[in-house]
Amino acid sequence: MVTADGVRYRTGPHTSCTAYGQVNRGVTAYLDCATRGDTVNGIAVWWHARFSTGGSGFISGAYLNPWVQYTTENC
Repeated sequence: MVTADGVRYRTGPHTSCTAYGQVNRGVTAYLDCATRGDTVNGIAVWWHARFSTGGSGFISGAYLNPWVQYTTENC
């Protein structure tokens, strides 16, 4: 679940990547895979996700609850 309003989801796991759109607090994120990217609020894990409101892209793990750890990069 997304934990903040106006969180951008992007073409890649970096804040410099183009934003596809944004999602708000409470939107369900269906996680496909994880990779490392830019650090946001101390967290460098980014997830490729599909959202319950439509759309998909990379979102920083800093904005997901519960925060899901992973052991290998799989995107």
